[in-house]
Order: sequence, then structure tokens, then C-alpha cells
Amino acid sequence: MVETTNSSDDFFASFLDDYFAECEEHLTAIRRNLLSIEAQPSQTTERPIIDELFRSFHTLKGLSGMVGLKKAERLAHEMESYLRLVRENKVKLNPISTDSLISTTKTLEQVIANRRTNSIPPDIETAINSLKKAFSQNPTQPEPPEPNKTPDNQAPAQETLPRVTLKLQEQELLNTAKASGATAWQFEFSPQTHLAAKGINVNNIRARLQGIGELIHGSPRINSNGSIVFDFVVTTILASTSFSGWENDGLKWIPYELP
Repeated sequence: MVETTNSSDDFFASFLDDYFAECEEHLTAIRRNLLSIEAQPSQTTERPIIDELFRSFHTLKGLSGMVGLKKAERLAHEMESYLRLVRENKVKLNPISTDSLISTTKTLEQVIANRRTNSIPPDIETAINSLKKAFSQNPTQPEPPEPNKTPDNQAPAQETLPRVTLKLQEQELLNTAKASGATAWQFEFSPQTHLAAKGINVNNIRARLQGIGELIHGSPRINSNGSIVFDFVVTTILASTSFSGWENDGLKWIPYELP
């Protein structure tokens, strides 16, 4: 039992190192794109820049949720939500909202950095309120989206895998994908030493799943024997035969349906 616990702790510490490295990549891209927006009028902001910002915050939200860093997850979610409004042409970026995005990104960086050093994180409410205020000054913007709420009326878990509970926003992404003809699948990845030796780890698996469709959800979980496993929900237009052989890489999967 002690060896299992230590092994799990070592694995999670290694996963945290990967988390910090990937966060830095996305934060670097975010800083570059925000500076690009700041240097040009909001009316001429190019859609690819907004799309890349949206994807970066979406990924940071998912990664932070997987390691249990709730403050970073919430900050990334707030910025992702407002950028979704920009993508949908429901709100226009202006100097005030752009400055707020830059300021909130700095707070996000501090939260992640403080987690790395195990120091006290900054207060995020001020940044979130500033962000909401900046975007509410745009007359075309609807009410800011409510924080994610997890429904408590989930259907009983299937026998093969414990059912993953999606947040409201994740449910919306899943419904949108299914309306376009995609199928939803729930995957479980169990890290193993022999798999890691072949380069098969949680980052490899996450990239593999992103390669077949849209990654809706990802989170770690301690299973009944005390080891760490990772749950994912993916939507894809590919047939299940595309997953053939993946069970040899520590993966299990079942169709996923919202209750």
C-alpha cells in the first residue's frame, strides 16, 4: 500500500511538471496575441487571433481542472466565456476590455506560479469583477455567463466505467458537437510504468484524443486501489474501430450520453 501511494505521488508530481511546462507555452501565446490586439483597433482584430486565444484559455481551463487548481480553472473559464462572446460577434473588444484581459492573464500567471512554489495565491475576485465590468460597458453584450453548475441528477454510472459528470459548459459543447453528427465517448486512461517507458503518458493520450475529435472533459481520479487514473470525454465523427488496439495502451472506453 505504501509503495502504491508513493508511486502515485511521484506520478502526480511528474504530471504537475508537465502541467507547468504546458501552461507556460499557452501563456506565452496568450501574451503574444494580447499584445497584438492591444496594438491595433478592436474593429480590425483578426479572427484567427481570437480563436487562438479562445483555444489557449480553454486548454488552460481543462489542464487546471485536471490538477485541481480551481482558481486557475475559474479565471481561464471567465476569459474563455467572454472570448466566446467576441467570436459570436455579441461583443466587441475595446481598449478597456483588452486591458482587463491582460490584467486578468497576469493574475492567472500568478496563481499558476504560486501553485508551483506552494505559496499563497492572489485574490482572483478583483480580477474577475474587473473583467465583468469591462465587458458590461459594451452595450451589445448580453448578461455575463453564470459560473459552471454541475447537475445533481446524473443517471446511474455504467458498470464498465464510473460515469463522468460534465459541467454545464461542457454539456453545451457536447450537445453542439452531437448536433453536428459527432458521437461522444468516455475514455479512462490508467498510467503504467511499462507504458511510460514507451512514451505513453497522460499528455500523449490527451494529444491522441484531441487528434480524433474535440476533447470536452479531462480530469484525474483516484480509483479503488489507490492509483491515479484519468477520465476524458471526447466527441468525434470517427467510428469506434478507430480506437482498435488502444486497450493495449492503458485505455478503456464506453459511449457517453448525457442523462
